[in-house]
Amino acid sequence: MKKHVNIQFFIALLLCCFALISRAGDLSHYSKVISKSSQLLDTDHSYSSSSKEYWFETNGAALMQGVAINNTSPRVLMLISQAREDVSSNTQQSDAKLDIGLMQLQTQSGEVVDSKQVSEPQLAQTGFLSKSAAMFTDKQAQDNGPLLLKTQQALDPQDRFLIMIREPDSDYALNLNTTSQSVDHNRTVLATVSMTLPANNGIKSKSLNPVNYLATLIGMDGSKVKLKSKMLNGQLVIQRPDLQNIIAPINGLYELLVEAQGNHNGLSFHRKGKLAFAFSRPTASFADTKVDVSNLDQAQVSVLVNEFSRYEVRAVLYGTKNGVLIPVLETQVAQSLNAGMAAMPLNFDRKLLNTAGVTAPYKVSNLRLYDQHQMALLEEYNEVNNVVLPGKPRFR
Repeated sequence: MKKHVNIQFFIALLLCCFALISRAGDLSHYSKVISKSSQLLDTDHSYSSSSKEYWFETNGAALMQGVAINNTSPRVLMLISQAREDVSSNTQQSDAKLDIGLMQLQTQSGEVVDSKQVSEPQLAQTGFLSKSAAMFTDKQAQDNGPLLLKTQQALDPQDRFLIMIREPDSDYALNLNTTSQSVDHNRTVLATVSMTLPANNGIKSKSLNPVNYLATLIGMDGSKVKLKSKMLNGQLVIQRPDLQNIIAPINGLYELLVEAQGNHNGLSFHRKGKLAFAFSRPTASFADTKVDVSNLDQAQVSVLVNEFSRYEVRAVLYGTKNGVLIPVLETQVAQSLNAGMAAMPLNFDRKLLNTAGVTAPYKVSNLRLYDQHQMALLEEYNEVNNVVLPGKPRFR
């Protein structure tokens, strides 16, 4: 499973803008020989993340009184920042700086926990964090929590603060998984979620107390959609929402925020995790994924266009060698299309094909349809039987 942000389609589109070497009117096309098909044909765009952190907002009054930290292990890292001003409210943040030296962590019995601090001026010198301070417990700390974060500084009671908690040594982790961060109109499941929990008092069994999940999709415009979900085989399955006004990837990505809370082994745990997604408006789709390759010079793919845009099709040509199909050429074709049915010629380069050492029968697969105005992947189709990939076993 890949663990990288899936922005391959962004890169592909940008490269096409510079790499197109053959033009005929508005039609542009480019072909290349496939030398390492394991990279080209790897259609596993899955991504996963594991979170041992959570964050919450509080105010100056609560910090002076003391706020509970639901830690599940002795080693705790905390970042305390002044929250951004809410333009919808009439309140303004004060200019007072956080004095981390006046903050302390306490146990439930009121004992002060040994901790180290990084002041606001020290963090500001990094150039990454401003109006923030940090503190963390020593590696030899013994208290599993919950702890109390409290300050003796006289803060403005209405000032807002963001508290971020991270437990690198904790056995409690929120796991987020998705098959792809590109969401087309055929997609029904957005992501799956699970919690990693330690043994239940030494006995390997599921917690008797259920985990409470909350999943929200946040748009670049600040819009929030509460997502529907269901439990299936011990995992939370988050459904793809039906968005009315989709923000195209060229204007920004959506953020999936998942929050999990529960009780286990006598401890309260709290976790939050995020995934980024690119949603595409269904401006076009493949009308037929079967490509006639009886005459390669006339090979084309049918596209049903819903609205005018510049579309790109990428496809892989397979040829026969020693009785099996192998990938030999990739083609990229772009053209501006009006609404209606359209046929995009694939324009496989015959000169390149002649050097590949393959013969008929041929097959076209690994089809991908992009909307260049959205910079979005609209649809993909992959199905090739009886294929041998270099370095991979034969499959059917």
